[in-house]
Amino acid sequence: MIPSFDELFEASFARVMGGGAYNPSFVGDFYRRFLASSERVAAAFAGTDMSRQKTMLHDSLITLVDFNRSRRLTPETSLGDASIAKLDRPKGKHTTLLK
Repeated sequence: MIPSFDELFEASFARVMGGGAYNPSFVGDFYRRFLASSERVAAAFAGTDMSRQKTMLHDSLITLVDFNRSRRLTPETSLGDASIAKLDRPKGKHTTLLK
């Protein structure tokens, strides 16, 4: 039997994050590779609090999985007021990596 999208999604998440616990190896490897992928990317993240950034990546993945499971918007996932973007960006700072 071919697994459903949800089954594949959950299996992928389990491989990466286990039961949802913070996985410092995955998050660290992700950012090492991401920052090494381009000088522009590295420059865009210069001066970034990477500990906070890594926590935000983890929390974003958990939010994505929670939405996939429930299919309901929460105040955290609603983009009506761009709440996620507000949490991610210091006031007045906007960075575009792709032009």
